[in-house]
Amino acid sequence: KSLIINPRFIKMLSSLIQYCDVKSYVGAEEFSRGLLLIAEGVSANNKMLISFHEHILKEMLPSLLGKLGSNNTETRCLSLKIFTDIIIQCLNEETIYDPSKSNSITYKIIN
Repeated sequence: KSLIINPRFIKMLSSLIQYCDVKSYVGAEEFSRGLLLIAEGVSANNKMLISFHEHILKEMLPSLLGKLGSNNTETRCLSLKIFTDIIIQCLNEETIYDPSKSNSITYKIIN
């Protein structure tokens, strides 16, 4: 996993999640689910999340938030799960989120 995941991969995955509409073509629902499952794998790996937290917070969270308005219930639920997994891990990691450092980039993104 660590050889594949890099800032460029996170940006591409986030863009695909953002622009993949479930109703846009035949098979789009399965493709969108696959993208979200990849994002879930990234969110479940604490080491990757810590290493690429800025890219994940800047790129992936807005894409996931955009999917919360989807008509597809499974897409909404999975997006919310991934979003909360990422946020909870970031809030619990002092190297990522420190309320006393209100001028840090990650503090501004999360708040």
